[in-house]
Amino acid sequence: MKFSVKIVTAVALLAFAFGAIVMAACSGGGDGDDAQAAADQAALDAVKDQATKAQILAAETVFRVEGMHDLDDTISEATEVDPNWQGKVTRMRRATASVVWPEEMKDHAATLVTKLQTLETALQDENLDGAKAAAPEAHDAWHELDNIAYPYIAGEQAESHDATPSGDANSSGEQNSPSATEMAH
Repeated sequence: MKFSVKIVTAVALLAFAFGAIVMAACSGGGDGDDAQAAADQAALDAVKDQATKAQILAAETVFRVEGMHDLDDTISEATEVDPNWQGKVTRMRRATASVVWPEEMKDHAATLVTKLQTLETALQDENLDGAKAAAPEAHDAWHELDNIAYPYIAGEQAESHDATPSGDANSSGEQNSPSATEMAH
């Protein structure tokens, strides 16, 4: 199986963050110093935050590698079910379900998992009509999560977006890339 550099990088970041959490949790001085305990807790919280961000980035990368946008388009135009689609959807569902989502994203992530399960079931059953109905719903649910995930990763406030964002995973990146004005500030 061939892995993209993005997936390998995301997994490596996740592994590093997990190792840092374990090391931080095990490095308590045990001397009862409240200031040190507070500093240790702050450091642990920061590492946990970075681990969460790495998990989210890894899941988002799976959607881009698997091509959620193209998959939705392809299914909508198909005349029969391609057996490769199910594996793509299964990987996206599992990646989403594996993340320990922050509170503000849990409902969006749960909705996405449900929509992906519906699509996955339709594909397993070779139900093209069901897949054609489920694919755009899963795609929209991903965009709803995607629109808050990247600002979270960057430590920014998420902007309000409608159900059909202007950019997409396979577009030139307008949706998730900062504008020239934003980069100048």
